[in-house]
Amino acid sequence: MHLPDQIAAQLTEMIVTGALAPGSALPTEAALSETLMVSRPVIREAIRTLHSRGMVNVRQGVGGFVNPIEQWRLAEPLALLVRVDTEGLAEWLEVRHTLEVSAVALAAARAAPAEVAELVGPMERMERGGGASPADYAQADIAFHLRIAVAAHNRALTTLMRPILQPLHGRIMAVLSWPSTAEWSNRQHRRIYAAIAARDPDAARRAMEEHLAHVAGEVERLRRAEPTLEPATGTAGAEQAPKPRRRRGGGRRAGAGA
Repeated sequence: MHLPDQIAAQLTEMIVTGALAPGSALPTEAALSETLMVSRPVIREAIRTLHSRGMVNVRQGVGGFVNPIEQWRLAEPLALLVRVDTEGLAEWLEVRHTLEVSAVALAAARAAPAEVAELVGPMERMERGGGASPADYAQADIAFHLRIAVAAHNRALTTLMRPILQPLHGRIMAVLSWPSTAEWSNRQHRRIYAAIAARDPDAARRAMEEHLAHVAGEVERLRRAEPTLEPATGTAGAEQAPKPRRRRGGGRRAGAGA
């Protein structure tokens, strides 16, 4: 292993074990150099690595500090893996199914009234703009599903879902993009919302399972019919929603939900 990477790993271990707690100041370069018995340039490179992960914040003339866990960007490699794994879309859909079915049941049991109300906005945006604005539809769809995750009141679940759902959603949207899909997606989102609002975890679970099974089935059907539909790299989020495509008959496909 590259020496700066070894030092970055040692500093990471000090942070996760609490030897360097969130909010605490990092030792000076000179102190770390002496303690870890490496040169100061190696220390600087290791700290840059931790900074790139959001684990530390370095202020010019002040020094470095350990960031709160909420600011760490450790989910980014997972999001990149979802985007680059072009052969594994079906497997990532299974992972999404496992997480979201659990999340929606927890949300139905735990969501505060304000969190239930926050689902209405993105749901209504999808219903208003599904056919005319694919980008707006995609943004609203992601917001709807992520708000369900937040309403589950499980930080670990939300941490896992965010880097999986956003890039995976972009890949799905690249395939599911015609008006009929938006119509059934809107109906299914309504069912999911109604079950959460009714505080019915079983109904919420069934509605989400039906929704995700429909998505997976349509993705598989279209991939077999048009195997080149999905771009190799996918998208990072809603702002890169797919452009409408032409049907064989000359019509246009519009945004669809996932």
